[in-house]
Amino acid sequence: MRDVQFQYTQQHIADISFLGQSSMVAEHLRRIEKQDEALKPMLQNALKDTSATAITSA
Repeated sequence: MRDVQFQYTQQHIADISFLGQSSMVAEHLRRIEKQDEALKPMLQNALKDTSATAITSA
């Protein structure tokens, strides 16, 4: 389930930015894009885990 939500956010970042809204996941995805390619998978997994924890805790 965390991968589905993560992919949805990745695909809709432009829409979210256009509306003037943002989220923790969207902001961190933008930051991850600026990182070295070798770090991206590790950072994405950490973000998936963090966002899944935040959703289940809410």
